[in-house]
Amino acid sequence: MDRLLFLATRYVQSYGVKVEDLPPEEARLTALRGGDRPDIERWWRDPETGQMHVVIRGLHSNWSKKGRGQIISPYYFRIDDFDPFTGGKKRAAELVAPFWRRAHREELAAGAAAAWRRYFVHDKILNGLNANHLLPGRMGVQVDVHYAFLSGYAHPSKRGYEAIYGRNFPDERGLFNHFASELVLLYVITIAAAEVEAYGRMSRRAPRLPPAAWDVVEHDVREARLGSDYFWFLGGEPQSLDRIDTLHTPKAGEDPKWGRPRRDWRKIRPSDVAYYPDPLDRLKRLHQTWQEMSTGVVHRSPFELP
Repeated sequence: MDRLLFLATRYVQSYGVKVEDLPPEEARLTALRGGDRPDIERWWRDPETGQMHVVIRGLHSNWSKKGRGQIISPYYFRIDDFDPFTGGKKRAAELVAPFWRRAHREELAAGAAAAWRRYFVHDKILNGLNANHLLPGRMGVQVDVHYAFLSGYAHPSKRGYEAIYGRNFPDERGLFNHFASELVLLYVITIAAAEVEAYGRMSRRAPRLPPAAWDVVEHDVREARLGSDYFWFLGGEPQSLDRIDTLHTPKAGEDPKWGRPRRDWRKIRPSDVAYYPDPLDRLKRLHQTWQEMSTGVVHRSPFELP
């Protein structure tokens, strides 16, 4: 969300359009773009959801047909107006609100719920990030994976508990777990580094806001990146484990192949390495040295734990 607040120069409006209504709707958007709405950049319809997505340039401090003026992220106003503390649309009529009319309370709650669905759910945030090219390369896949993983801890999840403590070990609850602790630190370091980098990019835009001692900050960010490079989230590089897992992952239409592989996992290009689905499981395996019996492939951990 902060990437959109700091760096977004475009936003996405989405609404439903039936297939039979698509040609006239595209004609309408084309006419708007050639007339009073030159800020309309492009659009597309998602056939799976029936949603039309329209990318719009702006906002500009001094708006003109050429889009001149200081660019202001539209998400600044959206998040500033959003109120998450209305109590929810469903229960608005049952909650205390001294000297407020019931209809007004329900209207505010309904507006907050609509704004959440329209702008702040995960898919809508991703649409905005992609429209602004703020998730380059395969970073969108990374964000989806970690969003799903962390949801297993933000919401009640038996598997989330078992991933750390194992099954049927309630007496271990609260004990220090190296992998969970390391993973938390990796998230803090990685997200903080990305946050500071995004802020630095914003500060170089008009109106410029040069932060003090920025060279020191950049040095700290580089050190943080180097120390967390193996996490391969919002930066970093795939590790030998990721290359081995990619080697054993069948391509579309293929069956799993056993025995010694024909390819050398060391020669797989970084762009061809598939991303991991489970950050905690991968972290545990990164700390282990092992040899596969069926393939003979060996993984040597750079930081093996007993």
